[in-house]
Amino acid sequence: ERGFVPPVDGVADAAAAAEKLAAPPQGYDREYRDVHGRRAGQPGFIPPCYTDAYTDAVGRSPGQNGFVPPRHGTKAGLHPRDARPLKAGCYDENYRDLQMLKPGDPGFVPPLAQQAGRTPAELALEHPQGFDAYYRDPKGRGPTEAGFEPP
Repeated sequence: ERGFVPPVDGVADAAAAAEKLAAPPQGYDREYRDVHGRRAGQPGFIPPCYTDAYTDAVGRSPGQNGFVPPRHGTKAGLHPRDARPLKAGCYDENYRDLQMLKPGDPGFVPPLAQQAGRTPAELALEHPQGFDAYYRDPKGRGPTEAGFEPP
């Protein structure tokens, strides 16, 4: 999460403590391990959230038809092997925009809007709820579907 400060208790190295206290912009530091114990940079690493820079196993990016977002078994309660491909433009609760805002945050810019050069101010007015019609909840439902859970 944006603004997350990793634990610094017991960190003797002053540089490492300063890095943690600076609240890493990607929402995690070099000590973070995914559900498989992998660190950032290791093959198969699953980040706690993803941005437009993330690509799935076949090279698709957020917003592309068939993009498979990383699943880490947190909010969605799904094992990574249960990840589902999304339709064009769609994204889930783990997507973060260029400002590291998440769906539901005022000014959040979804993938297609970001690609179109839309601004947080525009999106805050257009979608005050912080998401658009392409958002998919943890069960894969969109805003117009029965049982939809907003972020």
